[in-house]
Amino acid sequence: MVKINEVSMKELMIVLNFLKNSNNTVYGKTRFQKLVFLAQKEFHGDYDFNFEAAQFGPLSSKLNHAITRAKKLGLLEETIEQAPNGHDQYRYSITDEGLDLVEYGLNSKIITTATDTATHESINKYSELRLGQLLDYVHAQYKSYKVE
Repeated sequence: MVKINEVSMKELMIVLNFLKNSNNTVYGKTRFQKLVFLAQKEFHGDYDFNFEAAQFGPLSSKLNHAITRAKKLGLLEETIEQAPNGHDQYRYSITDEGLDLVEYGLNSKIITTATDTATHESINKYSELRLGQLLDYVHAQYKSYKVE
């Protein structure tokens, strides 16, 4: 697999596939992290973003790096918006080039059926939860991933 600064092409495609399957947009760094974590843990996506315990639950520096690389390559856009509570919220959107890469990944089977299914399942089950509900669930189910 081709590596781009320690992030494989497959990992970039997985990140982009999450965006594509989330109506092309994910709001929030923490939400993005938790959706990918749950896809990996509960729905057995065939990838490993090496999640570690952190203050707000599982965190993957590898996933953060993949998002950063995809942004630098013009495959996704990151914007900062003001959330209703007044805090900054990151918005991640896939670009046309990112959509093309995901389609290539799906057609060439770089993104496997298992990975695509795990993505769909995680998004379908958890994306509509408010962030607080999502964090409560992850913290209750995966206590070893939360640092007090």
